[in-house]
Amino acid sequence: MNHVIREYRPADEISWLRCRVLSFLSTPYFDDVLTTKPQVRAPGFSPVVATELGAIAGIVDVGVDDELATIDT
Repeated sequence: MNHVIREYRPADEISWLRCRVLSFLSTPYFDDVLTTKPQVRAPGFSPVVATELGAIAGIVDVGVDDELATIDT
């Protein structure tokens, strides 16, 4: 199966939420459950890894504040 890295789209929200919950499931952050994807303000960015069928298989949200960047998810 091929995957593509692309910018997050609003239609990805349910898959994004599912991916985030599963990635935190066996960590101390398992109870940090979100019901909506937080906004990432520019110049931050939110790429996703999507399968051929459009399912989200990987996520990252990066916040940028001046010269500092933070991986939020």
